[in-house]
Amino acid sequence: MMTWVPGSARHKVPNMTHGEGVYLYDDNGKQYLDWTSQAVCANLGHDVPKAVVDAAAHQMAELPFVYGGIGITEVRTRLNQLMSEILPGDLRAAVYPSSGAEANEAGIMMARRFTGRQKVISWYRSYHGATANAGAATGDFRRWYGSDEVPGFVKAFNPFPLFFTHGGKNASEEEQVQAALNMLEEQILNEGPDNVASIVMESVVGAGGCLVMPPGYMQGIRALYKPLGWGSTYQAHPVAMAVAYENIKYLIQNNIVGRAAGMAPLFEACMQKLANDHPCIKQYRAIGMFGCFDVQTLSGANPKLQHEAAHDAFAKYRAAYIENGLVGLHRYPHIHCAPPLSITEEELIDGFQRLDRALDVLDDALGFEKEDQVPSEQAI
Repeated sequence: MMTWVPGSARHKVPNMTHGEGVYLYDDNGKQYLDWTSQAVCANLGHDVPKAVVDAAAHQMAELPFVYGGIGITEVRTRLNQLMSEILPGDLRAAVYPSSGAEANEAGIMMARRFTGRQKVISWYRSYHGATANAGAATGDFRRWYGSDEVPGFVKAFNPFPLFFTHGGKNASEEEQVQAALNMLEEQILNEGPDNVASIVMESVVGAGGCLVMPPGYMQGIRALYKPLGWGSTYQAHPVAMAVAYENIKYLIQNNIVGRAAGMAPLFEACMQKLANDHPCIKQYRAIGMFGCFDVQTLSGANPKLQHEAAHDAFAKYRAAYIENGLVGLHRYPHIHCAPPLSITEEELIDGFQRLDRALDVLDDALGFEKEDQVPSEQAI
């Protein structure tokens, strides 16, 4: 079985055998540049630092498992100390779930227990995981597969609706933000403020298209929602924490975040060039080393809504994407760009050139000619 696609899709994906740096290799020896860091989670690429490998092996040999409710391990204390040193403000403690969905489950349960309330508000354009509560908090199509029946979850519009503009067509960004906050406040009032346990949101929406919240929006939510008034078998797994500890050290010692920030202008310039060169691209968004293109039809419409099957043009594009040696996550009509943060400038430019050739095929498949190009914009 495959993830979020029919099982038959397994016949159309490469059989990977090994990785090196930002590249993966299939059983025919073909090289692929990992253009989305898998599901935007293999951020150091496919060379695991030796210290991380050694830490996992040492912990497996020394103490492979302790249930979090029975004992505290040395590595848990050490990791918590490291986290307390780098987290902002007065954050001094953490739980260590095994996945993002499990973390969201824990957060939702904590909020409900702390407040005594049940309702959780989240956005339509969102993804929070596939477990019961995380799936119900999810707003995109994946919640339709059983999670809509979970009670206590309310959906709202974030600042990026598809078919209208908060505050009206000619509203400034500040006016749009205020209108979006006003809409959310009215929804909270209608749901009953005393019934709302939490608001769940991504600071940068990932699968939904690299949506960066506009200035003032998150602060406005914080001002709107002030509350009046967990356990897991593999939480705090010692091997996972040993790996996490060495990973965090590696990120800090090698200035991975600073390095990504330094390459962001080149990333942005490459995004802008492809948006200008391809008429099938309506707009793009980018922050750091994470970006997303929105695809359009000849009429400027969205070629795929959530309840619709993918346009035939995307099958041709995907074939060209693979043929040009790219591998990555596909969430049409968005085209995500999120290579590993270990990528070099030369590899980054090469990746965008490969994507450029695949987008030529998408232009043709959607019926565009080069002269059809209209000026692209960096859009919200």
